[in-house]
Amino acid sequence: APAALAVDAESTVPVAQHGVAARPRAMLITSSGLTRPVFQQELKRQLAMRKSGQAPKVMYIPDAAVGNGCQASITFTRVMNQWRGLGIADDNVRCAELRCTKPRLLQQQLKDVDCIYVEMGNTYYLRYYMRTSGFDLLVPPLVHSGRLIYVGASAGYAL
Repeated sequence: APAALAVDAESTVPVAQHGVAARPRAMLITSSGLTRPVFQQELKRQLAMRKSGQAPKVMYIPDAAVGNGCQASITFTRVMNQWRGLGIADDNVRCAELRCTKPRLLQQQLKDVDCIYVEMGNTYYLRYYMRTSGFDLLVPPLVHSGRLIYVGASAGYAL
């Protein structure tokens, strides 16, 4: 059965300088992606907490699926259907194949992203390109600070 672990530090929200509460950290780790309503509802809740009244922006990472022989464009189309079901417009989901992305470009692309969805597939392939693209250095601090929601499907758990 698919499993998910939602990590939400709401109950222990760190207090930033000047007494202002920092955003809670959030990760949604699943074995099967956003296939179950409970996963979708939790992600919608997390996004709404961060972007009240604004449309959230999502970065989709297809590299693990590409490592299993899939085409990034085909997996992106499938995932877009899931995001539409969550009320996210096509314009707000960007596909970023890490194997084609240099660290400086990735850093630029991450500036306006609210959520990263990392696809299931070949973990070794994914980890290699997380390292060479700078993803493994750039993303964890954003998740830790609460600036970014991380969704990892199967191989995508490997942050």
